[in-house]
Amino acid sequence: LRACSDNPNIAVFDLTQNSNLIIGNQENVTLTYHQSLANAENGTNAIAFPVNYNGIDGEFIYIRLEGENA
Repeated sequence: LRACSDNPNIAVFDLTQNSNLIIGNQENVTLTYHQSLANAENGTNAIAFPVNYNGIDGEFIYIRLEGENA
């Protein structure tokens, strides 16, 4: 995701805007967003408000997809 901001290092993102692309036609799945790969792999410390996330320039966000067939 890309954004323009008055602050050159921080911008607000809706991390969920591409959720449908990630989920595709899978049913009964849950997405969570994380600031580290380890947290995503372990299902810990999910970003609490992914629809209004203050992102830092160059930051990576990791997505965890959980479900019966995920």
